[in-house]
Amino acid sequence: MERIAMAPIMCDGAMKTQLVTEGFRRGLIATREYTFSTAQWNLEHPEVVAAVHQSYLEAGSELILTNTFKASAFHMLNIGHSKTLSNAAHESVKMIDAATRIARRTCGDSAFVLGDIGHVISHMQGPYQQDMKLLGEEFKRQAQAMCDAG
Repeated sequence: MERIAMAPIMCDGAMKTQLVTEGFRRGLIATREYTFSTAQWNLEHPEVVAAVHQSYLEAGSELILTNTFKASAFHMLNIGHSKTLSNAAHESVKMIDAATRIARRTCGDSAFVLGDIGHVISHMQGPYQQDMKLLGEEFKRQAQAMCDAG
């Protein structure tokens, strides 16, 4: 807490932009026509996620956001990654766990790690649209997964 009180803290930058750039560079994305959640990369390409975190640390970042902005169960449903909310929630927790561990491992004691929970309500469609109880449960599930992962 002393560090926070001393001066502004430099934060990292855009994760998705860097992942797309790295994906094209490494041949992981063949065309610009793709549908994916950057959170999937925590499981499928953790070394790329870690490399992005590392590049921000080397540039002077003192605070790294977990790669979890689009890790909500509702986003997983919308992009067709999961067919049921229950399965999507399970997959979401796995991605959040991996992202948190990647960020903590990459940063060590050299930077703060902040859990990133993105917008959820815009992904709540169909029978879930505007269900505030489900929205609260989703935020709680994501936050708990981050806490559980350290």
